[in-house]
Amino acid sequence: MEMREGEYIVDHLAALGLTPDDIDILVVSHFDIDHAGNLLPFTNAKIIVQQLQYEVAKDGHLRFAATQDQWDNPLIRFRLAYGDVRIADGIELIESSGHVPGHQSLLLQLPNTGAVLLTCDAILNSSMTDANNRIPDVSADNDAEARNSTYKLMELSKTRGVKLVIFGHDSEQWPLLKKSPEFYN
Repeated sequence: MEMREGEYIVDHLAALGLTPDDIDILVVSHFDIDHAGNLLPFTNAKIIVQQLQYEVAKDGHLRFAATQDQWDNPLIRFRLAYGDVRIADGIELIESSGHVPGHQSLLLQLPNTGAVLLTCDAILNSSMTDANNRIPDVSADNDAEARNSTYKLMELSKTRGVKLVIFGHDSEQWPLLKKSPEFYN
């Protein structure tokens, strides 16, 4: 992954006329560098992460050492989640371990778009949606849990009428998605 000038979260916020100080709540799927490598601008926000992810990182899991200066900074304020939980109207956290312990995905209910599922890294791309036949995820800490989370998320997608599933690293899907300053509503 390579970030270029203008592609950082603070740049996308600026394009919308916002700063990190305008953000009250920030949901972090997990502490891999491409998901938690830029938390320090958000010291005014409550950062929501699964308790298991936080504890595993605090216990010294080497995978999260690259972002420790971000998530282990005393200026960061966490709100720990415990499994599947609704955090606000139209926003649900879905515990989806496997890629890492305590990974979380998001289910959003948007007024016009409808239900949107952000799988983050629980399902990396559209070729991995079949839990029984997907290729092993070499980036997963636990492939069996990753398959269970895949099944859970795809079943949730069916039962909740999800209109859009956004995968964490789908190079074919990425060009088709709206990007800031465009948005789904």
